[in-house]
Amino acid sequence: MTNTSPFHSLRLLHSENHESVTHCETGFNKKKRIAIQFFLFVFLIFYNFSSAYSSQQNIILFVTDDQSLDLGCYGNKVIKTPNMDSLAKDGVLFHNAFCTTASCSASRSVILTGLHNHANGHYGHSHSYNKFSSHPWVKTLPVLLSDLGYRTARIGKHHNLPEEVYHFEQKLPGSSRSPYEMANHCKKLIQSKSDKPFFLFFATSDPHRSRRDKEGSEFRPDRFGNRDGKPYPGIKPVIYNPEDVIVPRYLPDTLVCRTELAQYYQSVSRIDQGLGRLIQILKDSGEWNNTVFIFTADHGIAFPGGKTTVYDPGLRVPFIVRDPSMEKRGTENNAMISFVDLTPTILDFAGGLNSKTGKLKKPIYRNVRRKKIDTHG
Repeated sequence: MTNTSPFHSLRLLHSENHESVTHCETGFNKKKRIAIQFFLFVFLIFYNFSSAYSSQQNIILFVTDDQSLDLGCYGNKVIKTPNMDSLAKDGVLFHNAFCTTASCSASRSVILTGLHNHANGHYGHSHSYNKFSSHPWVKTLPVLLSDLGYRTARIGKHHNLPEEVYHFEQKLPGSSRSPYEMANHCKKLIQSKSDKPFFLFFATSDPHRSRRDKEGSEFRPDRFGNRDGKPYPGIKPVIYNPEDVIVPRYLPDTLVCRTELAQYYQSVSRIDQGLGRLIQILKDSGEWNNTVFIFTADHGIAFPGGKTTVYDPGLRVPFIVRDPSMEKRGTENNAMISFVDLTPTILDFAGGLNSKTGKLKKPIYRNVRRKKIDTHG
């Protein structure tokens, strides 16, 4: 078989020139040979970069807000989550995935840095009077992926600062309470023809509490973003009877609690429809089998004993990964994993880690050196 690689061409050129060049080679021929070799050297660089991009897979990180293991695939027989269940059947479902901090901004900073809060500096919320943010020297996942040749985009809830540290090249529009609409806003990114793969951070505000009571209800439960009138675009509301919901053992089995859980369930089902729409767009665009898809939540449910606690319902989250290169599908994994594992794992998917050492490859290593900080005590 004839070797037609650029490396083979360069070797042939060197061999042919070596045979024809003598000690009395003219200056003109020498310059010509150097120019040709330089041209081929530059060509090889661009060829290698192009080959690297074409072999990289797209990556989608889908993060919900305040969701525990309330999915059909995790054993809840009441809640309707057909798309989440289908994703689990086509990937790996993790039973013991944990966030490091059961609070929104802080948890997301760990997701996007691979560093604990005391290391990245983002101890709490970024908004309003809280004003927490990461250290300026921290290199986040979108920045590192951009260095690896990825197009980076985010949509929905972000909740991290400073902007230049958590920099995404594109900020897509759309209400974070309207997941089907959010998916449609990602269509252009997914369908765009590019030699570079994309990284999409898709983050809903559901099923976070909306701090708005449901009017007309005896117990006035939180609405969890649900609408009574006109539904969100593309959404067919799934209404739950409070009598049917499953009350976790750490919560009181009262009508007040059940009416709130029914609203929470409805919000989760809305996310599921947005997830299904996003997957359909990937399939229609021919990118589904070239995309690593990760589904999780920033932390657990916003009920007593859950969010903002260190109890299991606060820290334990749903976690599903679909890698199109996997041979076995629909598997379950009981290994304990933490959100500090997420950034390095995604960098590994993107080809940014040395397979032998597990460390960052040299092209981006210089970008993550930590600034020396004076300490005392």
